Amino acid sequence: MDDDRDTPATPPRPPRRAPHAAAERQDVDAFLAEVRARPPRASGTRGRLLFALDATASRQPAWDEAAHLTARMFDAAEALGGLALRLCFFRGFREFRAGPWHDSAAPLQRAMASVRCAAGHTQIERVLDFALEATRSEPIAAVVYVGDCVEEDADRLCGRAGELGLMGTPLFAFHEGRDAAAADIFRQMARASGGAFSCFDAGAETQELAPPLTVEADDIVITKQYPSAFFGTSLAATLQWLKVDTLLLTGVTTSGCVRASCIDSISHGFVTLVVEDAVGDRAEGPHQANLFDMSAKYADLLSTDDAIAYFEDLNKQT
Repeated sequence: MDDDRDTPATPPRPPRRAPHAAAERQDVDAFLAEVRARPPRASGTRGRLLFALDATASRQPAWDEAAHLTARMFDAAEALGGLALRLCFFRGFREFRAGPWHDSAAPLQRAMASVRCAAGHTQIERVLDFALEATRSEPIAAVVYVGDCVEEDADRLCGRAGELGLMGTPLFAFHEGRDAAAADIFRQMARASGGAFSCFDAGAETQELAPPLTVEADDIVITKQYPSAFFGTSLAATLQWLKVDTLLLTGVTTSGCVRASCIDSISHGFVTLVVEDAVGDRAEGPHQANLFDMSAKYADLLSTDDAIAYFEDLNKQT
């Protein structure tokens, strides 16, 4: 939980944030490491790498920054050597375009620079079908997809991604923005194909965790702008989709973000528990007063040891 902050009566829509420089280096390095780890190609064959982009209107605010990062991935792929590169994208009303295969990154960078975003729904299934058709004629080493949302059936997308995996073509899914549900689908598609998932915003300063906390591969990170973790985010919908019924709250501050999230949690119908020795405030007075109030009205309090025992019991049941 972030520190509490004043909330305006009519909060503005949270602004889109451009990819962060630290995340850029981390994501490209991870991408390279995964591609290098792929089994070597047969002698005399040339690997093929397909880059697919969401060019719908929602990506326009951060398009220049995303184009820069994508250009870096083009360069990184070219540096590996022995790869043919191809760019495809969708936008507008069922518009899908794919260029030819190239031996260098320069033609892809020029094509990327000429793309203009247009309003329309996502066509990720079309991208995956295109990749499947292409790899049936000649194997593709990997598909790199960059986007920010999903407006299609998740089961169908994961099924298509799984088909790519069966054909030995992993999907590297790069998510941009704050749509937690979309990020989770990207993660599942990557896993189904045997590829990898990364978030362009993962290194942003506003999302840095206090040591020694880390974001694990299956974690979902949601960025909030206001005290409650639920307000203006997709947290409630994500938890409901995951069939979660109980929340354990930790973080700071007890009188601000923790309390606001606690009230919204029970208001959304979740059983709410506050780990009392894993929350804190600027002073002992407001900390204890808000623990007392939350315990009286909204949540049960438990210790860290009790929380660990709770999860251990759940693991035994499953």
